[in-house]
Amino acid sequence: MERIACENALQSVMETYDDQVDSFTTDRSKSIATMMIDEFPTVIHYLDSWHFIRSLALDLMKRREQKQFAPMKPWFRSFINHVYWSIQSSGDGDTAKEKLLSFFLHITDIHEGFENCEWFKFRLIKSCEHSESQKQLKNHPDYLNLNDEAHLKSMNVLMAVLQKGNRIDAIKQVSPYFATSSVESFNSRAAHYASKKVYYSLDGFKNRTQIAILDWNSKQLDEMNGTRVVIGEKRFFNKSTKQYSFRKIKTEPDFSWRNDTANIGIRLYKDDKVTDDYETGDDDIEYEDEQDYDSEVRASQQFNADELWNRLELCGDIQGEDDMTEEEQYGESIGIKTEFTVFAKK
Repeated sequence: MERIACENALQSVMETYDDQVDSFTTDRSKSIATMMIDEFPTVIHYLDSWHFIRSLALDLMKRREQKQFAPMKPWFRSFINHVYWSIQSSGDGDTAKEKLLSFFLHITDIHEGFENCEWFKFRLIKSCEHSESQKQLKNHPDYLNLNDEAHLKSMNVLMAVLQKGNRIDAIKQVSPYFATSSVESFNSRAAHYASKKVYYSLDGFKNRTQIAILDWNSKQLDEMNGTRVVIGEKRFFNKSTKQYSFRKIKTEPDFSWRNDTANIGIRLYKDDKVTDDYETGDDDIEYEDEQDYDSEVRASQQFNADELWNRLELCGDIQGEDDMTEEEQYGESIGIKTEFTVFAKK
């Protein structure tokens, strides 16, 4: 993420709304974290949950086929779901951290009395929140045994992944309220109008971005109004998780905004031509019909799309230095240090 662009955008929003910005949610980035501390100390900086969990899941995927991780493998999907639940159900960083670590107690068949834990001091979470019926599901993975050395090794592998880049403390900063998914969705749509493989002039790029905004806003309004709804699901293979997932299928979008925008552009162009003729003394010219007028316009001046669109207003995993990962850079930049004693055989 480019710091200068991000800083300018946030500064513009702060000025527009008289500094009434309480929080700012971004991907996990060392430069952005430093910027928020130095330039916007009054704004709470949240991290996007999807990027945080995706980075965690990718690290686990690398260890999924390791022999020492085998006892933990049946719990992989449950753990990812648990991380999502820890973030979204808390609304508080310390609670999210304790919920995350309670996973290690749950998988060893310990569901209450968390305050008696020896390796971490639980102050907010005292027991699991699931019901008895949920504990007895037929497809429930087998619980791990703290007296089994192989099981302990698999738990230590998972803990090591959580300790990498200070993720255990970083989860306290992950937003339970907002996400950057809307921005990702818009960027995906904008790529249809302004491909990254093509170089555009500044005006041309601005015009194409404005069109992308109109397109994306139109779809959001249709979904809010209930005119564009989900009608099914499509199965696809997820390259990150190596598993099949489902994508929602929605009704066809309404592109009537394109005609509306074109009509506005034509009217603006004609109005501007009439003004120019009046100012230059050509107001005595008479046209028998609109077709003659259009012909005269096309003959007298070449249509300039960039000039026309200038009249429209805008609608309202990375490797770091040397061999440090993104998480390690981030943790170092904000001074977070987290250590836990590894699990040992009783």
